[in-house]
Amino acid sequence: MIDFHAHLDDEKILPFLDEIIKRAKDAGVSLIISPSVNLNSALKIIEISKKFENVLPMIGIHPSEVDNFKDEDLNQLEDFIKKEKIIGIGEIGLDYTYKTDKNKQKEIFEKQLQLAEKYKLPVVLHIRETFNDVLGILKNFKVVPIWHSCTGNLEEVEKFLEIGGFISFSGIITFKKANRLREIVKILPLERIFLETDSPYLTPEPYRGKINEPAYIKFVYKKVAEIKNIEIGKISNIIGNNFENLFKI
Repeated sequence: MIDFHAHLDDEKILPFLDEIIKRAKDAGVSLIISPSVNLNSALKIIEISKKFENVLPMIGIHPSEVDNFKDEDLNQLEDFIKKEKIIGIGEIGLDYTYKTDKNKQKEIFEKQLQLAEKYKLPVVLHIRETFNDVLGILKNFKVVPIWHSCTGNLEEVEKFLEIGGFISFSGIITFKKANRLREIVKILPLERIFLETDSPYLTPEPYRGKINEPAYIKFVYKKVAEIKNIEIGKISNIIGNNFENLFKI
């Protein structure tokens, strides 16, 4: 199993990282993809990936962090791409629920998409009630987008797939009131899906309310297996192929 999105540098996880990584391995997690939210986060993620061979880093500036962004930060991100084994750009996107400037969010988003396009890296997207703006911007770039922790409706998901995107589902699909999202999971082809924990957030049932960790990805896989009436092993193989084909790893 792959946990496609886990914030391993988060203060709720980092002090206990050794045991958390061990529990993930014991649970059958082969890879953990860990994105950053700012430059300091990127540094931590890169160091974590050097310590644990099953952790792969992504780097990016989250929309909540754009007020602190400087033009030289983009140079630092590019330097990381040149010198380190960075597999993608993320977590980036648009989210107007934050008190950061909308126009600056769009500007920083576009600059990071330019970087992804230049180095042919997939992008992992944070989209919260900003789908139309994100889609409009994405159409100007030749990148492969992945919608992290998708909570969109079917129309939005279909439009995202039309531009060559992938959809990543989190533990939200295990929540009791997530029937609409489960219906979307049911009809989407596994060949366009990733699964994630978004640790330490969005803990799946039956551990909802506790700190999330990559070992709990098994409950997300289990729910997809239940929804699609397919064995977990087959789901794991297909998602593994999706990852290998997209990231060339």
